[in-house]
Amino acid sequence: MRPVLAAAALVVFLSGCETEEARRSATTEVLLGAAGFEIKTADTPEQKEQLDALTQRQIVRHTNDGEVHYVYADAASCGCLYKGSEANYQRYRDLASSSRSRGAQSLEAIEAQPGTNPDWQIW
Repeated sequence: MRPVLAAAALVVFLSGCETEEARRSATTEVLLGAAGFEIKTADTPEQKEQLDALTQRQIVRHTNDGEVHYVYADAASCGCLYKGSEANYQRYRDLASSSRSRGAQSLEAIEAQPGTNPDWQIW
């Protein structure tokens, strides 16, 4: 229960962000972290290039070798991506549904376009 309270407190704190988009992005990133998504920072030129090519600030469902991953890329703010499993995504949905009135993004992940799966070898 403490992670939920911490996430809720951060959401309230972040409501002071300058723009609605920045607020929504910050809220989503807090909730993704609370849901157990791994944060991967783009440290190499290859990672930065791949991060820039991904759909930005939306949760995208990727399938790689039959394994499902959910990815949220934010090249502009944190230079990172959040990667989670089906269980992490369901936890995010649970957390986000209780924070929806505070501007959390849509709870539905979009499907990745063909050929846009991240190369997990470089991450």
